[in-house]
Amino acid sequence: MAIHIKDTVVTKLAAELASLTGESKTEAIRNALEEKMARLAIEAARRARRADMARILGREVCTLARAGRKKRVLSTAEIQELLAYGP
Repeated sequence: MAIHIKDTVVTKLAAELASLTGESKTEAIRNALEEKMARLAIEAARRARRADMARILGREVCTLARAGRKKRVLSTAEIQELLAYGP
């Protein structure tokens, strides 16, 4: 299916890009679109990895918090004694 670009700015940009790359306008537009799609796919993968890491870290924090509730909290004097700050 043919595409007809009626926007003069887009037409000029396509001609300039084709001139710089030595490609036809069609090749220049195709390559630009493919590069944009690749960048979007990479960004989507990064967002998915960040979401996975946040989920994993959240689970770990919850596990540590539950474990911490079961432990006795040291007093300031006990901490100082352990660190040899005491009298």
